[in-house]
Amino acid sequence: GHTELGQSFYPKTPDMRLPRTQQLSDGELYYFIENGVRLTAMPAWSTGTPEGEKASWELVHFIRRLSSLTPDDLAEAQRHWQNQQVENNHGQC
Repeated sequence: GHTELGQSFYPKTPDMRLPRTQQLSDGELYYFIENGVRLTAMPAWSTGTPEGEKASWELVHFIRRLSSLTPDDLAEAQRHWQNQQVENNHGQC
């Protein structure tokens, strides 16, 4: 939400670290990731594959840890997601 585009969204994008988001159940977060939120800027990310479902659950677990992440944790997460993208791109060649 801190980008030029993100600042123009209505409703505003939520801060995933705040209690309002953290109080959602894991199932609710998963549902929003997989199906999006209608009439907002949150698209559906479902791929309809077991790998996609696993990635959505990993994102739920990541969201749960956001408020306590250290800079080292963030660097590790970035490396993980970059490796995932490389693996996914190799599978498409």
